[in-house]
Amino acid sequence: MIAVIMISLMILIGLFLMGAALFAKKRSFEKIFISGSDNIIAGIIAIIFLNAPIKIQRIMLFTFGLLWSGGFAYFLITGKY
Repeated sequence: MIAVIMISLMILIGLFLMGAALFAKKRSFEKIFISGSDNIIAGIIAIIFLNAPIKIQRIMLFTFGLLWSGGFAYFLITGKY
């Protein structure tokens, strides 16, 4: 039961990220700061995200939220948790 609740919360976080990508103001995207990263791939994605125009940042954030919530929805639907 606790796994279902945690997976549902993760799905809500992904939906929140997608909503933030759609409805956040331009100023809030300009204030984003990403601190250190623990691997090279996360560092490269962070550099691309910080140097991209606002529209690309919105697309990247929406895509991440979609993949995040979609992945957890898959586990919730199939019961592989």
